[in-house]
Amino acid sequence: MALCSACSIYGPVQDVRIPYQQKRMFGFVTFVYPETVKLILAKGNPHFVRDSRVLVKPYKEKGKVPDKYRHSSLLNLLHQNHVLLFLIRANDLCH
Repeated sequence: MALCSACSIYGPVQDVRIPYQQKRMFGFVTFVYPETVKLILAKGNPHFVRDSRVLVKPYKEKGKVPDKYRHSSLLNLLHQNHVLLFLIRANDLCH
């Protein structure tokens, strides 16, 4: 999967989960080490995955993803320790 490959350049990826909800367009990436998340966040914005721009923001455990990001073509990394949440275009999820 392109998402796993793109993320693994920063550190070992433990898990990638992409819920099947095309309108919401997000997925979760869990890294083996919390330091990997710190490295990604320190790089700032934007990142790129298969020519899609990626924005990095802190993960908020409660609440919803803001509506303005639901249909965005941007990928949004959100974190808590070593878990990231990605917003990504549906056609980038499976390639």
